[in-house]
Amino acid sequence: MSAPKRVPVLVFPCGTEIGLEIARSLRFAPEFELVGASSPVSNHGPFVFRRYREDMPFVSAPGFMDKLNAVVAEEGIGLVFPAHDDATVLLSQRREEIAAPVVAPAADTCALCRSKRDTYAALTGRVRVPALFDPNTATLPFPVFLKPERSQASRGTVLVQHRADLDYHLGRDPSLLVLEYLPGREYTVDCFTDRHGALRYVGARERLRIAGGISTDTQLVHRDDLNAMAVALHAALPMRGAWYFQAREDASGAPALLEAAPRVGGSMGLHRALGVNLPLLAARDALDQDVEILPRTGDARMDRALDCCHAPAFTPDRVILDADSALFLSDGTPNPWMVAFIVQCRNQGRQITALAARCPAMQKRLKACGLHSLLGACQETLDSGLDMPPQKALLITADIEWRRIALDAGFIVTGPDAADALIDSRL
Repeated sequence: MSAPKRVPVLVFPCGTEIGLEIARSLRFAPEFELVGASSPVSNHGPFVFRRYREDMPFVSAPGFMDKLNAVVAEEGIGLVFPAHDDATVLLSQRREEIAAPVVAPAADTCALCRSKRDTYAALTGRVRVPALFDPNTATLPFPVFLKPERSQASRGTVLVQHRADLDYHLGRDPSLLVLEYLPGREYTVDCFTDRHGALRYVGARERLRIAGGISTDTQLVHRDDLNAMAVALHAALPMRGAWYFQAREDASGAPALLEAAPRVGGSMGLHRALGVNLPLLAARDALDQDVEILPRTGDARMDRALDCCHAPAFTPDRVILDADSALFLSDGTPNPWMVAFIVQCRNQGRQITALAARCPAMQKRLKACGLHSLLGACQETLDSGLDMPPQKALLITADIEWRRIALDAGFIVTGPDAADALIDSRL
């Protein structure tokens, strides 16, 4: 019986934090296959998406829609998942021209949320919004907060303490909004609305550390006032799929709305630890599927930092793993990254064998930790059973003598400390 056909999902632009979160959320879903697309600028997409193309124009460029539909046809795309605010607005407005469903709510909602001024005007009286000041008012309550009307990731925001600072920044950009300063804690509230218009999930998290507008340390919280704000926003804005809003406490501790976004947030992955995969729910909902949400109870916290992915530097036909020096950690347990690499080699059809000073003892050790079936034969010499030029074989070892012998013989050699360069994380 053949496996069911997977739906190719186009993520664009795939190298944004939004696109990367969509990839993390959909990569193990059996019914979807990820396809990343980007404009020809340096981004993280090719290190994450195995199916990747870098020939998309910017959304504002002439011919963008024609190119998008050409990509949809060439890649057999069954779902388009926008991963930037401007892409979300444009694709929601022109969804009827696109030859695949778009994961986004109604165009009016997307356009409204792109403008901070319009968002605050539409929601005044429904939720607490920050006061918007006329910059020409003689007695402004400094400090005040300046924010672009259209921006993301805290770009262009500044806290000003004095009239001279205000005049300086408005002189550079007169369109900046002059807002009430909110001194308290900041929150993101992640939500899901299904295709029937029901608000199915609300999950608030505190933004404990923020870098570039992204929550790099975020923790689940339970607050009735944030839940009530989610209900009020849902009643005012026709949402569908995954969406979120951000709020910050005023001096009294009451949350005020910062923004609402009709798209996936970069740190929505916190909820996956609770069994709630919001981008995956949104993808299924966009295909008009009814979804079930069964979160676990309890707390969750997630921390994020810059990570490393390596472009593949070599593709050996055979891998020899020095089990004595490279397979086990200092406490004697198997190195999980090396185990992952072994599985990767087997998935790719590469021959992998163990190198050990005493094979009978090593085979016994491998069996004790459940690895004997993953590794092939064990060998006690480097060239044992080698039926190819050494330049096509990789030796992984931390032993300096084995390294010297292998390099002299022409092998590719690396150590277990380079495990992150060996793992191909693209899916």
